[in-house]
Amino acid sequence: MTRRVVIADAGPLIALTRIEALDLLRQLFGHVCITTTVRDEILPAKAVFVEADLLVHTLAERWIDVVEVPASDFAPLNPGVDAGEASAIQMACSQQDAGDAVLLVMDDRAGRLEAKSRGINQKEPKRGRYPFLLTCVKPVWARP
Repeated sequence: MTRRVVIADAGPLIALTRIEALDLLRQLFGHVCITTTVRDEILPAKAVFVEADLLVHTLAERWIDVVEVPASDFAPLNPGVDAGEASAIQMACSQQDAGDAVLLVMDDRAGRLEAKSRGINQKEPKRGRYPFLLTCVKPVWARP
């Protein structure tokens, strides 16, 4: 049986937190994974947004699993992909190679193109709400 794995980058987490809709991810997917690199981007020590405390609280609830991505020779093809995006894409590739069904939630264009070039999120999900979530996150993040 194929396991469903949802992996999120920092941008969508921050965007959903800003509109007080972070729990939407839990309602849709139950559990979401982030890499330690993504976690480090959203924790208050590096966070530059007011709602960071809500993310800390959410991580304590443990429905977002923090996963250590092993060091490897993985390097993004696109120089515009940051470390958090690269780690999420690396994790998605690894999970997909293991036979899991992967949904990568990412708002950055360079990251999405990188994921697409590596075969992530190529097939239309069986449930229609996934594309809606991915579509609605981008405009929210674009706000000042």
